[in-house]
Amino acid sequence: GWPPDGQSTFTLEAGEVMARRHFDQVRRLDFVGEVVLTEPEPLVKFIASSMSCFPAVPAQPLLDRVRARTAAAIRATGAFRFHSHAGFLVCR
Repeated sequence: GWPPDGQSTFTLEAGEVMARRHFDQVRRLDFVGEVVLTEPEPLVKFIASSMSCFPAVPAQPLLDRVRARTAAAIRATGAFRFHSHAGFLVCR
């Protein structure tokens, strides 16, 4: 159903395969990077913005745990780091 419940994923790879069935030209643009946080709030806010996709998950306990674990990683290593990978499909 729609909207998505957050339990399934749609990957660039799957989208590219599907797009190639319907378009003559498909170009995939990948944007890969590393995010470095020196405070937890940007990650907490990002996850909070996604919580509507998970209506059965109590938001505040999850956000509190994300905040605590991110802060612990920052204290231990100076930053919380993770990789990001987003992209676009340009179809004609």
